[in-house]
Amino acid sequence: MSVVNKIVAEWAFRCKKGYPDMNNPTDMKILKEIYSEYGIVLEAEKEEQSTDGGVTQEDLAVLRSAFENIKVPYSKYLSIFNYFDPNSLGTISEVLLTKLLNTVDNVQAQHVGGAQGLADIIINGHHISLKTTAKGKPIGLGSDEVNVSPSDSKEVVNTLNTLYKEDPTLKNLTISQLQGKIPDETYTNINKRLSSITKKIAGELNKEVFVWVEKVYKNKLLMGIIIHVVKYDYNKSLNTFLQSRISVTEKAWGVVDEAGKAIISADTSGKHLNITPEFVYSSSRETNIPVDLEINLKYSSEEVQQKVSDKVFKALNTIYSELF
Repeated sequence: MSVVNKIVAEWAFRCKKGYPDMNNPTDMKILKEIYSEYGIVLEAEKEEQSTDGGVTQEDLAVLRSAFENIKVPYSKYLSIFNYFDPNSLGTISEVLLTKLLNTVDNVQAQHVGGAQGLADIIINGHHISLKTTAKGKPIGLGSDEVNVSPSDSKEVVNTLNTLYKEDPTLKNLTISQLQGKIPDETYTNINKRLSSITKKIAGELNKEVFVWVEKVYKNKLLMGIIIHVVKYDYNKSLNTFLQSRISVTEKAWGVVDEAGKAIISADTSGKHLNITPEFVYSSSRETNIPVDLEINLKYSSEEVQQKVSDKVFKALNTIYSELF
């Protein structure tokens, strides 16, 4: 079956009526999703996807300046939470960040983490996908159970490992060059994962701004964070992946650039949708904002935990009384 026939058959299968309707917006959206999974970009969409989604360099400069303006008080709060609970730098840090950003002139921020969509924070109308991980660790991007499944990944691993043994030269080909040299199902499964990763960092409509908060440790002690603010373009990012090579282990597959550096980790923990710090570094370069945390304690860590917990309980009681 040709690629065209496969696309038509898949399109019909996914349509509610069992056949596609060219005048139905939902059916046309499904077709675009299938094209994306096959790594096909329509000419009419190339211009749209190659834009920055309405986020200008001036917008990015404003965002970075806003983070810069609040990094001192932000570091104070995170210093407390770090000693109280080193693993707490998640939703609570997003809420704190949002409150602080609203103190900056000409900046309006709203925390929407947990709502539908990719955004965790909306700043001046721009949707921010905020991820926090330790330096050197893969950056998990969530899941996409509809398009990316463990069975798809296993199929890619098994097929490529077999083909690589038969023809080791395949390892030197880029992903786009593998098309036609590996089974269509395998190539489709590869593209589905790459497309989902690209959507996670660029946004469904190519309008997301990606912010990675990199936690920096020394001797297991959190010393600070680095805030990376990047606007990824869907088409350019997907093309970067397609022009890179597949790296396969016995159980998982990832993507490496021309220098051999991993840009998508071969993750076996279920975090199939990820990018590596190296991928972000190549995009952010001089645009990161370092935030140092306070490490000179007046009390022991145990005393800090006790003092913070006592005050937190008092604050929670006050909040409860006001709310209920």
